[in-house]
Amino acid sequence: MDKNQLIATIEDRIQELGWTISGASTAAVGNSTLISNLKRKRHGMPSIENLDRLADVLGLELYFGPPRPFLSNHEAIAFEGEFVRVRRFDVQLSAGPGHNGENAAELAPLAFRAKWMFEQGLDAEKCVAVSVTGESMLPTLHPGDLVLVDRSKNDLRDGEIYALVDIAGDVRVKRLERLKDRLLLRSENVTFPTEMRSTPSEVEQMTIIGRVVWWGHTVQRL
Repeated sequence: MDKNQLIATIEDRIQELGWTISGASTAAVGNSTLISNLKRKRHGMPSIENLDRLADVLGLELYFGPPRPFLSNHEAIAFEGEFVRVRRFDVQLSAGPGHNGENAAELAPLAFRAKWMFEQGLDAEKCVAVSVTGESMLPTLHPGDLVLVDRSKNDLRDGEIYALVDIAGDVRVKRLERLKDRLLLRSENVTFPTEMRSTPSEVEQMTIIGRVVWWGHTVQRL
């Protein structure tokens, strides 16, 4: 991060907190000119100690960027061992007609690289792994594929693939799109029609489990 980026990050955070530059400087080092001196071209960078105090006051990390994803104790330990475990359930997300997922048995967990999970902003404790059945999501999702569902991402973002509980209580996987008060359930396979939940009551009866953030194709044997 260069000096201009550093200053911009500090100013954005100060504005977010509703502080003043002099007030933040004083709170950090007892000197109201720390940040204003940093902004002057003839001044160099503050000492590491002063930057550390300023970061602490502003609620930033020393690298002066937005706080990075927090690792739970489980993930922190696994980070050292390279992998984290994600719970897996005996649920088949239907790409076509629905399948009921009640009372699903828990299977052996899946291992994902902790570094990859961290970089994607994923918390293993908020994710589940399940499988896919049906052909309506081909060629993106194949029958038998395993998918990683982030349950913390259950807010609807148009065009993304979601695991959901449909109006009949079936667990399904579809690409969702909101159209005013209606909800479109789109398939990837062009031979399958787009479905619509056209009334507010139908939309309210649906539950988004989470966004599909990863999938792995199985090897098809003849």
